[in-house]
Amino acid sequence: ILPGISISYILLIFSSYTSVIMAIKSFDILYLFKTFCFVPLGIFLSISILSKLLFKHSKSTNFMILGFLISSLFTFLIKHLEFSTYNKSNSKPS
Repeated sequence: ILPGISISYILLIFSSYTSVIMAIKSFDILYLFKTFCFVPLGIFLSISILSKLLFKHSKSTNFMILGFLISSLFTFLIKHLEFSTYNKSNSKPS
């Protein structure tokens, strides 16, 4: 829907990412079906809401989208730094 905001990021926001990954690993078709039946509905609603906001409040909506992009960049950088720090602290000298 927006650059920098993926389905995985949305699942992380709603604390559903781990549940979906576990359902994929265990082939829980019913859980996945219920989860992903509403994805097209969510996309449609998000697009319609963003379209209306862009039409009525263009400048504010653009700043909101820019804020989403910047926050996702910071989130990515923080996770990357945590991961690289974790790997460095757990590496054993050869």
